Formats: sequence, C-alpha cells, structure tokens
Amino acid sequence: MSKHPDIRARRTLLRALITYKRPLDEIASELYETDPEDDTPLVTFTGEDAIGVLRRWLEGGLHHREIEEWAALIEGRPDVAMEPGREDALEEILHDLAHPLPDEPLEHQLVEAWIERLRDATD
Repeated sequence: MSKHPDIRARRTLLRALITYKRPLDEIASELYETDPEDDTPLVTFTGEDAIGVLRRWLEGGLHHREIEEWAALIEGRPDVAMEPGREDALEEILHDLAHPLPDEPLEHQLVEAWIERLRDATD
C-alpha cells in the first residue's frame, strides 16, 4: 500500500465518498491505495450530505445495496468527522444503513423520517 502525499487529493476523494459523486468501487480502491498515515479527520460528513444521498435513493437514483455500501464505507472512518450537533443522528443512520436487518428492507417512510430527523437534529 502506498501513502498518498497530497492531502488535498485525499480530501477530494473523501468528499466524493460522502456525497456519493463517483462510483463506490473506484473510491474504495483509491482509499485502500492511499491509506492515511494518521487518524486526523480531513472532511466533515454533514446532515446535508446524508440528506442528498437519501433523496437520491428516494427518487430511484440509487439501489438499496448501493446505499448500504456507501454507508459501510463511511461508518467509523477516522478521517471523516461527523457534523457537530448531528453526530448521534448521522452515526445511527449510517449504522442502520450499513447493517440492515434481513427481514426489514429499506422503506421510503423510514428514509423520510431520517431526513426529518437530520433537519431537526441538534444533538
């Protein structure tokens, strides 16, 4: 694994991840290849980032497997901080998306409730 010397490029890659602006397989591969030397957060995952991706799912732009993989790639990353005041809501939503229960498929009503929670969140 090589260490990537350009922090700006890594930030750009992480922003592409949290906003789901590129194919996840490409992002995952590049993240693996540019493993950080420390655990310093480089970007902040915001409620607006999450709402944007959740809306894409609601509109049919993403499959439930894609949103699960997206959440799994973000969850617990030391180089991605959670937005202050929304940490609990964001962490819970990422966890629920990344670890779905087999008998509880992702439903529009739940996603809409998460969006409302993020709008109202001030942990």
